[in-house]
Amino acid sequence: MTTHEPAPARQPAAEIAVIGGGLGGVAAALAAAEAGRTVVLTSDQQVLGGQITTQLVPALDEHPHIEAPGGSSASYQRLRRALRAEYGEDNPGGGWVSRLCFEPQAAVRAIDSLLAPHVTAGRLRIVTGVRPVRAVREDGRIVSVRLRDGQGHDVTVAAEVFCDATETGELLPLAGAPWVIGSEGREAFGESLALPGGGHPHAVQSCTTGLLVEHRPGEDHTVPRPEGYERWRDSQPFTLEIAGWDDRSHRYRMFVDGPDGHPPFWTYRRLREGALFGTTDLALINWAGNDYADASLVHEPDRARAESRRLSLAFLHWLQTECPRDDGTGAGYPGLRPVPDATCAPDGLAAEPYVRESRRLAARIPVRQQDLEPVLGQARAANMADSGGLAFYHMDLHARIGHPRSAYSPTAPFQVPLSALVADAPSNLLAAAKNLAATQAAAAAYRVHHGEWAVGEAAGTLAAQAVARALEPAELLDEPAEVALLQRALVHRGVPLAWLLDLDPADPLFAPAHRLAAAGGLGGARRERLTAEPEAPCDEQDRAALVTAADQLAPGAGRAADHLPTDASWGEVVAALGAAVEELTVDTGGRRPAVPSGGRPSRSRVVLPSGLAGKLVVSCQALPGEPLHGPQFMAQMAVAAHSGGAAAVRINGPADIAAVRMAVPLPVIGLWKDGEDGPYITPTLEHAMAVADAGADIVALDGTSRPRPDGRSLADTIEALHARGIPVMADVATLEDGLAAAAAGADLVSTTLSGYTPDSPHQPGPDLQLVRALADRLDVPVVAEGRIATPVEAAAALAAGAHTVVVGGAITRPADLTARFAAALASTRPAPESQP
Repeated sequence: MTTHEPAPARQPAAEIAVIGGGLGGVAAALAAAEAGRTVVLTSDQQVLGGQITTQLVPALDEHPHIEAPGGSSASYQRLRRALRAEYGEDNPGGGWVSRLCFEPQAAVRAIDSLLAPHVTAGRLRIVTGVRPVRAVREDGRIVSVRLRDGQGHDVTVAAEVFCDATETGELLPLAGAPWVIGSEGREAFGESLALPGGGHPHAVQSCTTGLLVEHRPGEDHTVPRPEGYERWRDSQPFTLEIAGWDDRSHRYRMFVDGPDGHPPFWTYRRLREGALFGTTDLALINWAGNDYADASLVHEPDRARAESRRLSLAFLHWLQTECPRDDGTGAGYPGLRPVPDATCAPDGLAAEPYVRESRRLAARIPVRQQDLEPVLGQARAANMADSGGLAFYHMDLHARIGHPRSAYSPTAPFQVPLSALVADAPSNLLAAAKNLAATQAAAAAYRVHHGEWAVGEAAGTLAAQAVARALEPAELLDEPAEVALLQRALVHRGVPLAWLLDLDPADPLFAPAHRLAAAGGLGGARRERLTAEPEAPCDEQDRAALVTAADQLAPGAGRAADHLPTDASWGEVVAALGAAVEELTVDTGGRRPAVPSGGRPSRSRVVLPSGLAGKLVVSCQALPGEPLHGPQFMAQMAVAAHSGGAAAVRINGPADIAAVRMAVPLPVIGLWKDGEDGPYITPTLEHAMAVADAGADIVALDGTSRPRPDGRSLADTIEALHARGIPVMADVATLEDGLAAAAAGADLVSTTLSGYTPDSPHQPGPDLQLVRALADRLDVPVVAEGRIATPVEAAAALAAGAHTVVVGGAITRPADLTARFAAALASTRPAPESQP
């Protein structure tokens, strides 16, 4: 289970602080940690998850395409898979409001499973039960945030970038960021869903305190009649008939289909279908009847929390005593029993209300209703070139304080613009939940589960990129080249930037197609559908749009289409243009560290994993054709190495790296062997970036003087990796190689290639002479690797000056080990067999 700390005595610090532990906060912290950044994640609740845990909405509000390959990000799909894995069922609750309904404790465990590797590895620290009370600013930036627990103990978190993922945007006012809440008014942006006239800041949407119940026929679990019962019963009103978006009354019944054919009220948000698991049903009561709109959680939080709880108990009392029975024999279902959940609903009532509206970043031009509405002749809403993800839900405005009538407007599939996450001031603050710069109407479409996750994931990725590039978030977004790099990071982690439902994140076309589409590269008939159909022809309109988009991303990239035949498929054109864009945007921009007078690049922003000095690194590798080749085998090999005391592992290839990253809480030294002659260990920058994107903490590459296949120098390659905050291990063969690699900026130098180049000694054991020479001449750590076959040789390498020792085949190649033993036995004369 993931370790959650109370307010610690020692003040935590990290590169990124995520304040707020709801879905947006979890997604932001996960994205930043997976980018290799250090993160502190805080929550005012005892568990993470917000909507799907303590707010008791574990029935996902999603869109019709959510299960398509490109319908949401890879990380959101991982969350959904983890939830289903808890039960072995696609929809454990069988609720008809969602494809995925589940119990809140399943969500607690699923979130823990996603974050646990990063907690164990030391990249992520989680502090629960604390709420922000102060933000300290210097020179227009937040330098720290003070948080307080329920006992009055304070903890201060320092960071370079802060993400506000609180449920009501609490960090915005504390930090002095401009914010709004309620309706901006129709005069502001001409939105039909806005209230007439000017601003209505108190017209905040309702909140709901959910209630877990089971039905025990023949038993009486009637709750006492709460104060205000009659008023709420008549004013809400309490009923199973509600007004639909079609302006008609929709009639429901408790356990049977209603007279209009609507399914039962009971199964609306059922979270556990008892028949599947040999137990009772568990249902969530979240209905118009307990939708609270008398006071807002922002303006009167204590009143709103208390009264929304009483309203839910009042609605339950009505269901138990006055609700018409399905068989017409009377009223009430007294067998409805509140079911407590230790951390999410201690008395059956949600630990906190479900928040539909937060404070929002104020912007001159926020995301508006018009930006999300359908566009004539197109399948998508208006394109947002700075897309950081996707969402799709109608603009669903519940009752607003003082304005009880709900409002609704359809949308077309839309995007999350990165510019809506950035505060004008402080310069290092990002919105990471329901608090993005959107109007009340537009924010109502982003507030649902996948929308909040998408906002948080975009914010976490942006925060990580800002730290890696040594830029403020707004500075980064002001530079087209930096935005291109950020969007590349997003697509490489499986975030779709445009609506292309048939492209899976594992598809090689996913990254280039999404980058080009977000830049306006959808033309012709593809604007009218949500699929790419990459094998289909690329007509003149398609090609023109793609070429223009490529030139927008990287001037001159569009020329790559000139050499393609006129009958090339859309996918072929995308692949060619995407490769050109990638080539031309690999290493641009960023406030790079200065080069000191000695001429050696600064590594002040690159931090090596701790705990490697004097320790063993195990190289877990198996090449194609070997019995243990494959990510599943290497992951288990890494688990064995971890169990034996390895401090880190060295892994070959993006697939194996990704699998190992999820299997062990150890630093991963990643490489990619490609080719046989010349440099073959991570030979190009493209290989290196893929290794980094797969999750390597350190990228190992060929550090010899041999020409690199992509024509880049070793120094240029290292600089590009450093720009993303990635440490580099240079694998060398000679002393001259090692000196040059260190001068080029390598963070570690390893003797890996000694004996594998013509100018290095070929010998049966480790090259301890090279280890000793490098350790004497370099001020970066020296790693001993290569032909270390015994513990004695490993110890000798440390004695020769090695910082760390890497051992591979002597531990992880059972076929070679078996062959050694078999050969030894075969060379020994067998003893005469004894006679009986």
